[in-house]
Amino acid sequence: MVSTRLTSSYPDFKFIGEETYYPGQKLTEEPTFIVDPIDGTTNFVHGFPSFCISLGLVVGKVPTVGVVFNAYLDELYTGIRGHGSYLHRLGGKEVQKLPLKEPEPLNDLSTCLVATEWGSDRSGSNFLTKTRVFSKLAASKEDGGAMVGSGGFISSQYATHNPLQDIATPIYV
Repeated sequence: MVSTRLTSSYPDFKFIGEETYYPGQKLTEEPTFIVDPIDGTTNFVHGFPSFCISLGLVVGKVPTVGVVFNAYLDELYTGIRGHGSYLHRLGGKEVQKLPLKEPEPLNDLSTCLVATEWGSDRSGSNFLTKTRVFSKLAASKEDGGAMVGSGGFISSQYATHNPLQDIATPIYV
């Protein structure tokens, strides 16, 4: 539905979607929509409210527009290069400029939410690599990990398998 609407409205733009991405697909200089129509599919399937529609527009290989909409929470994040990013709520009646608070220096991971998604494949060397990385992030510094102090929280979620998509929407939103 998203791809049909975009390609019919902008027939000269390229389109890269999570469902249409293929290994080796290259980002070109041409205007390109990069879309994940259900970003957080596992959360969506299980009714966990952390999922959204993610859409990015890249022009000349530069992320230019980003839109992320979480219908469940009525949160629309928008960003346009050079014009800032915003959080829209209540059907657009409430608009807040981002960031909502001034960024603080990141000295360690004790104040972070670290998320990784295991995916459906729980076999082979990729699973072992994922568990090692997660253990390294979650362990205390004394145990060779990245956590310092007790303020951090570790969750379980992982980025999309489409490297082009991961660059488009979060840059401005």
